[in-house]
Amino acid sequence: MIVTSDSVFFNKIGRKETERYFKECYDFISSYKNLGEENILSAVVHLDEESPHMHFVYIPVVNIKDKNGNVINKISASEFWKGKGSYKKLQDSFYKYIVQKGFELERGKENTDREHISTDDMKKLTNFYDTKALKENLDKVKDEGISYSDVQEFYKYENFTKYNVDKKLIIPLIKYNNKLIMQNDKLLIELSKVKNARKYYYDLEQKFIELKKENDEMDKKLKYNKIELEACYNVIKDFTEKNERMERVLKEKLGIDYSNLYKSKF
Repeated sequence: MIVTSDSVFFNKIGRKETERYFKECYDFISSYKNLGEENILSAVVHLDEESPHMHFVYIPVVNIKDKNGNVINKISASEFWKGKGSYKKLQDSFYKYIVQKGFELERGKENTDREHISTDDMKKLTNFYDTKALKENLDKVKDEGISYSDVQEFYKYENFTKYNVDKKLIIPLIKYNNKLIMQNDKLLIELSKVKNARKYYYDLEQKFIELKKENDEMDKKLKYNKIELEACYNVIKDFTEKNERMERVLKEKLGIDYSNLYKSKF
């Protein structure tokens, strides 16, 4: 599992509370479905990236009964995540637990119309395959290079003429070096694309935060406008009721019918 939140959350709570947050995350997961600390392989927190996160590696052990009715421990990912909406249940439980521990974590919205990007599409977007191919080519280039043992063999069997040195050592080394430079340049280009993709998503996150703030401000204004409208409505209602009572008194006591006066006027 990877446990995290957005950068705004961590910037707000600070370093000390961030450490407590991941400690609580560890305690939650180690006790989730009676997993137990003995089945945790590693829990490593990374604080050197844009958003702090914890890589949590565990063995999915479940407590079940065997054929004889004895309770046993069994490794089974399918049993650990058994049932429809098992991931949702985990997230609901985690949200409830972490909020009770004093963290203002916002629960992700459910049943949204957001389109989820497949792993393959995400890899294409981040140039994963291009970078992988470049790394494979780089490994091939390394295999083509002149090793220390090759040089030792050259010393044993070659005459040290300028022609032999150039042909067997200098020229191959220059070619190998040029290939490495080309591969390095291509890797730097792909790396810049990945950085641009990360920046793109970071900018989207910041834009979302700004839009959320604007939406919260609009909600407050609409709330205040609603209060003002209700107050105006109550004033008009009181005025209308008083006017109707006045008309009844004038009609009953003095015989003046305001409805006829309005008709004659208009």
